Amino acid sequence: MVSGRVTPEHYVLDGSGKVLSFTPGGREVVISAAEGGGTQESSGTQGATPGLAAEELADLATLGKKAQRHFGRPQDIEWAAAGGTLYMLQSRPMTALPPQPPVLNAVQRRVGPFFIEMFQARPYPLDVSGWMSRGILAMLHGMAGSVGVVFPSVEDLLPEEEGVVVQLIPPVPRPTIRTFAAPVSLLHRSRRFKAANWTRDPRFSLFIDNIERLNGKDLGPLRWSAVVAFARNASRRCRASRI
Repeated sequence: MVSGRVTPEHYVLDGSGKVLSFTPGGREVVISAAEGGGTQESSGTQGATPGLAAEELADLATLGKKAQRHFGRPQDIEWAAAGGTLYMLQSRPMTALPPQPPVLNAVQRRVGPFFIEMFQARPYPLDVSGWMSRGILAMLHGMAGSVGVVFPSVEDLLPEEEGVVVQLIPPVPRPTIRTFAAPVSLLHRSRRFKAANWTRDPRFSLFIDNIERLNGKDLGPLRWSAVVAFARNASRRCRASRI
């Protein structure tokens, strides 16, 4: 089946192990053990009848549930049946299984498009711990904090499983007592900094210079600790320059 030489049968079972649907396979070839070792091939017999009995399917469902309980998450298992006995050959996490979509409240639905635009692709492993938590996510917390709003932690925004981001959960901003002073702070900033002249702000030129300098660094030969230190120092320079 893995090589694509045969079309597998497909069964859908409910939680009790009852068959809900069945799609016949091709049974194009049969590979069996040969006397003296090795394998031998023969032509399969095509048919619309299931290759597994209802009792065997129920046993498979039970085996899958046991594996899930044992390992704590849904499993992709490889199995074999011989002499009326079911054997588990291999079990591994179902990494391709999408998580259940979260139930969002009105606030999350409102801010969700902003974060979807920001995170258009799933972060690679180590992105969050390597640079995002020190870069863009730290800036978001700083921007929100400047008007007295607290965002959830990185772990709540981008939950991971075994180092892989599995979901983007739009945050629920939490106002604090400082939020009451936000209108005054925003008015002061709007008068101090003219939006139409933002490209002539000296900090913008400093930002561009930093980008060019950082892009000139070759991070390939560095160890992971040095890469993290590089990201940390770059973020510190931005904060020191109030960028």
